[in-house]
Amino acid sequence: KLIIHSQALGGTDLEAEFEKAENSEGIMLLFHNASGDMNNEILVALASACFKRNISSLRCNFHYVNGVGSEKAEWKDVAYDAEAIYAKAKELDGGFLYVGGKSLGTLAALYLATLHSEIKAVGLFAVPIRMIEKYLDLEELSNIKMPVYVFHGDDDKVGTPDEVESYLDSHIGNKIQMKVIPA
Repeated sequence: KLIIHSQALGGTDLEAEFEKAENSEGIMLLFHNASGDMNNEILVALASACFKRNISSLRCNFHYVNGVGSEKAEWKDVAYDAEAIYAKAKELDGGFLYVGGKSLGTLAALYLATLHSEIKAVGLFAVPIRMIEKYLDLEELSNIKMPVYVFHGDDDKVGTPDEVESYLDSHIGNKIQMKVIPA
């Protein structure tokens, strides 16, 4: 367990879970969905899979978990959290950096990918197109140069796999690798 300081809400301490892999080849940052937390079953499973492949993982709660609640959270504060988690990851592990997220967490992952070209790859789960349009600078998405792996359910309520793939391809380009998850 770790505590990471964020500038969200003028200063917030975030709960985090760091799993250091022996002979680590890098670190995967995993961001949760709006109504979830760092113990989301998908994120825990991804952390375990990373560990088996000698990749450390860092899961962290956004500032609103056990606090103001996601309905009152503002994007700028989620972005502050993402930056603080990224900075901590660089302190913890000198290897490659990977980012991944589920739903709202995909926004945090994409946001960091637009800013930090050294990120090796991005993994997105349940991509909420409308949230991306509302909160991210769409022109900045073209700055993403690393591979983007998208895992999206064939009956996901935030958009069909074809809609998500087309949308991301139009803003990020041909770096998208799509995997449809059957219901």
